[in-house]
Amino acid sequence: MKGRKPKDLELKILQGNPGRRPLEGNAAAFVVSTPEKPSDLDTFASKEWDRLVESLAPVLCSASVGTLLVACDAYADMMHANAVLREQGATYTTVGESGSVLVRQRPEVRMKENARRSYQLALSELGASPVGQTRVRPLPAPSECTGVKRLLG
Repeated sequence: MKGRKPKDLELKILQGNPGRRPLEGNAAAFVVSTPEKPSDLDTFASKEWDRLVESLAPVLCSASVGTLLVACDAYADMMHANAVLREQGATYTTVGESGSVLVRQRPEVRMKENARRSYQLALSELGASPVGQTRVRPLPAPSECTGVKRLLG
């Protein structure tokens, strides 16, 4: 997601409204819920799903499933690449056309780097990073009152 992150309504009010545009409140469109874990996650992704769902329970909703799945898959990819790198090292040797020995970086190094970047971005979107925690607020719990009763109290 490129560009500036949107400001919270409270921050807009504090800083003033020089453009005189109407301020729209951040109405909670989603209800807090615990997403159901997909059955096709591997071991690493499954453990990460459980950990993230437990720690992010106050801010998760049904719309969070995709981002949560991206985070867990990226974590699993990162761990698999890390296991290969631990076993085989970060480089390999090959012989060039001229007969010279070339030392090259293993593809898993780049795979681990890309997975880490995806994981970090997904955590930021979920509010699990230190910076993301300042931008994400818990969703309101579902109330028993609906419609006009909810508005009138």
